[in-house]
Amino acid sequence: MRRYDEPVQVQTARLPGHHEGEVPPRRFIWQGRVYDVDTVHDRWVIRQSWWRRALAPDGGVWALDPQHLEEHVWRVTAAARGSVGTGVYDLAHGRGWRLLHVDD
Repeated sequence: MRRYDEPVQVQTARLPGHHEGEVPPRRFIWQGRVYDVDTVHDRWVIRQSWWRRALAPDGGVWALDPQHLEEHVWRVTAAARGSVGTGVYDLAHGRGWRLLHVDD
């Protein structure tokens, strides 16, 4: 599994009463390619240490807000459009969407 920490654009299903990171991804764009999500395998929440965020260069008052300390991570199987192979991707949503890991 390769590690990344790159921004991605994600399209999710819209569910009333849910925040964006709480709804499974349907497709995402990474490095200019569109990936369609086939299967959602798992979902978990990563909680960051508040003291590390407060001391980070981009820290500040928001760093103490519990909402900003959590990232919702989705493990999905997806395929790039026009490709026959699939891969497993970990997509995280906190202060925007990021691609964390790829296993293809």
